[in-house]
Amino acid sequence: TDQWAVEDGDRLIDTVLTSMLDHGEPLYIFPAHTLKLATALKEELELSPDASWKPTALAALNRFVNEPAKKKHMRRAVTQAAKFVELEG
Repeated sequence: TDQWAVEDGDRLIDTVLTSMLDHGEPLYIFPAHTLKLATALKEELELSPDASWKPTALAALNRFVNEPAKKKHMRRAVTQAAKFVELEG
């Protein structure tokens, strides 16, 4: 986790959440996961600001948002998109 260690966790989470306003990602599932992860981590850290897992969780978020996604899930993405369109009618 040293490579992805975070000095200012609040700043990282705020930056990630702000970036969701204009993410530019055509596959909605990736920003949805990012938003879900950052929001959950923010809420958990508000409840447990001194948790022993805090550095690891922040490093994981940092890696998740700064490493390119593999995006080898084309079939799943297409299936999810089709189901979403079907639900929206």
